[in-house]
Amino acid sequence: MKKVLAFFLLTVMLISTLSGCRQEKVKEALSNAAKGSEEVNSTEIEEKEQLPLVVGYGEFDERFHPFFAESQEDIEAEGFTQEKLLTIDRAGSVIYHGIEGETKSFCGKEYTYKGIADFDVNYDQAADFTTYHIKIRDDVKFSDGKPLTTDDIIFSLYVLSDSSYEGARDVQLDAVVGMKNYRYNSTLAEEITDKEISEYIEKMSPEFAAVISEELIAPKLREVFEWCASLYEKVEWSEYTQLYPETKDLFAYFYSIDEAYDSKNVEDEEQVITDIISMYEEDYKTLGTKYADDEEYFKAEVRELAQNCILQEKNAEGVGQEVSNIEGITRISDTELEVKTRGYDDTTIYQFNFEIAPLHYYGNKSSYNYEKNQFGFKRGDLSAVKKKMSQPMGAGPYKFVKYENNTVYLERNETYYKGQPKISKVELKETIEEERIGSVEQGSLDIASIDPDKDKFEWVETMDKIVTEKVDCLGYGYIGINAQKVNVGNDADSDASKNLRKALATILSVYRENAVDMYFGEAARIIQYPMPSWSVPEETETEYKEAYGIDSEGNEIYSKSMTLATRYRVALEAALGYFEAAGYTVQDGKLLAAPWGASLQYEVMVTGNGKQEHPVYNVLADAAKALEEIGFYLKINDVETGSQMWNALELGEQELWVAAWETEAVPELYKAYHSDNLPGEGGLNTNYYGLEDGSLDELMISAKHTTDDSERKLLYRQCYEAILDWAVEVPVYQKQKEILFNATHINIATLLPDSTIYYPWMSEIEAMELNESV
Repeated sequence: MKKVLAFFLLTVMLISTLSGCRQEKVKEALSNAAKGSEEVNSTEIEEKEQLPLVVGYGEFDERFHPFFAESQEDIEAEGFTQEKLLTIDRAGSVIYHGIEGETKSFCGKEYTYKGIADFDVNYDQAADFTTYHIKIRDDVKFSDGKPLTTDDIIFSLYVLSDSSYEGARDVQLDAVVGMKNYRYNSTLAEEITDKEISEYIEKMSPEFAAVISEELIAPKLREVFEWCASLYEKVEWSEYTQLYPETKDLFAYFYSIDEAYDSKNVEDEEQVITDIISMYEEDYKTLGTKYADDEEYFKAEVRELAQNCILQEKNAEGVGQEVSNIEGITRISDTELEVKTRGYDDTTIYQFNFEIAPLHYYGNKSSYNYEKNQFGFKRGDLSAVKKKMSQPMGAGPYKFVKYENNTVYLERNETYYKGQPKISKVELKETIEEERIGSVEQGSLDIASIDPDKDKFEWVETMDKIVTEKVDCLGYGYIGINAQKVNVGNDADSDASKNLRKALATILSVYRENAVDMYFGEAARIIQYPMPSWSVPEETETEYKEAYGIDSEGNEIYSKSMTLATRYRVALEAALGYFEAAGYTVQDGKLLAAPWGASLQYEVMVTGNGKQEHPVYNVLADAAKALEEIGFYLKINDVETGSQMWNALELGEQELWVAAWETEAVPELYKAYHSDNLPGEGGLNTNYYGLEDGSLDELMISAKHTTDDSERKLLYRQCYEAILDWAVEVPVYQKQKEILFNATHINIATLLPDSTIYYPWMSEIEAMELNESV
């Protein structure tokens, strides 16, 4: 039985859902929680030495910096000491009124969110400019007691916008008025068009080719060489390191593009590096294929280099002037500022989700003068900002004490604006994932997370002292159907063509549950909508529907009481109805003939390494078997490499396929489903579905440019309906990681309920309490 505890329900009703010894364990945990709560709320707790909250993490890189932390472990560690400008709720939507607080619904429950700022967004459609008016609280202090003001926000913005910034914070603020001009220090930067850049790259002058080789290819290959050297310490790469005991030869094996080249005949490893760099010359596409199995992988970097070169050439001609500030960022007062952008896009506000670093600590206060365009550091040189790499400081709930013995030590920030945290000390301890479950059960760790893994999740179920919370991962698996290839009469948009695809989607979707459960167990959940985000219907809403759960007459075909066997039967009956509506000849429950332009056989491609090693493979196998019963043949092409499938998709040739999309708080519908991005149409070439629908295109654009969240949600839901009506995608699964909590030490009544990837367990850590003190 599942032992996932709904942390906010500490009632008799909760206990009554459990049985046997497990019930007694939960009763004991709740009893301890109540006792712990009494202890923590007493005035005596301040006088006692409290045990720390110990959290398990992977290996730290000791880059605990709000701008330059790179690993997830380092980012989370320094995050305990920081506060972000923007607040995001559990579903991933924006909290616009953080100062007074805003109440939002999630999974049928109401939650109130508070943050340090209010955002007022105004889009001037006539002028095509958006103004973000930001007001912050006047009582926020950094952990050293100094106030947080708009100068700290402006300092942070200028660090992130500096031309020399190479940190991991991917803040996309190019739309800010004057941003490009400032970064390139030229009034011409924003006048250079995408077309001009593309033509410059296509021309590929000898000078530009040399720039690509020297500034992109050579550094990247030298970086790869160092990566190859690191593989000799990793057991999982022993197959290769044993074959190539010298780094130069392993590097050549992976990256040489000259079949005649033999690095073993070259003694000097620097010569090998130089030789391989020279093989590529300016060919960044081949390097992209070698590096990431994607010839367009370095496209953005090459365009950046091209823009630099164009500007240098124009500046050499005496055209353009230097730029001393970012025009669209305006300081109003100590607590207010405005940011002005060109146009409006619903993803822009998420770019304000960055940590506010104290100017007086990371910058140079004497070098900051807003009126004189001085922003706390030397422009183009962030070396001074980087100096405090291992000693973070911010306005978050905890203060950094030290990193010692593979552990980050934190103590509470008494000046935290939401109130002093109840837990005085936190330790973030390096642990390997294989040891985390046992450590939480035994009490040497209080909290830890484990990646999606069926066996580990099942092992956790046997533990008596652990309660868990499952959190969706970003990204989801799906089955795609190319409307330009799977249709009737070469008309992808006709009702007959949609009915054909719905027949396939109905069968594919009904076999998701069993296959995903066999592969993932509790480590993934079935999803019903494309691009999971805050805008999809929740299970508690009346709008929520099972994907492809109706027949050709619009009737629901499933009921909650149905067995799997019954579901399979009614799905097959519904599929026959769709085939018939598509124009197939149906007799005695069999397909005898396909209408013109359609077929009785289609191919689905899956990357199972030719060994059926894919979580969706059994969905395909079961669906193929069911379809064969009615005379339809779904051919499964299990390929060994992803490049085989992606090449077919980019050519628009693949009929059905299995893949995954990454997801963000804002669904990237435009990238996946807009007609502009059909393969070969000159766009992003990412609409592999062959979906060409002008009405849907308008809905997607309207959603992206609507400032009202309620209206945007409604528009996005209309988009989901249209995509499912086209039947070009079968959403399959979303993986889940599991957060483990020791119920003996932690007062589970004070844990954050319904944590998510956007609002993780530590989001309200100041309210968390422990059961014991010494």
